[in-house]
Amino acid sequence: MQYRTDQERLLDTIGIGVNKALGPKGSKLIAPSASSIGPFYAITIIEDTVFGSMTDCNIVGLDTTTVFVAGITIMGSFPQVTLTSGKVLAYKL
Repeated sequence: MQYRTDQERLLDTIGIGVNKALGPKGSKLIAPSASSIGPFYAITIIEDTVFGSMTDCNIVGLDTTTVFVAGITIMGSFPQVTLTSGKVLAYKL
């Protein structure tokens, strides 16, 4: 690839770094009653979901009655995830 400017070179370097950091670890589909050990950096809600627990996560105020609707993605640090209901796709860190 031939760069026209230093800015293009920098943007390409940043893009490569982001892909290396977030892309290659994969993801895991999590269903109720199956505890999954991460760490995970993001969780996409596939079906309306209630979390049973999120051990040592960095989200303040999360409780076990909150319903997360399908289609949203939450970002954070999730060492372990357990669901009461629903399905999620957790992205490995």
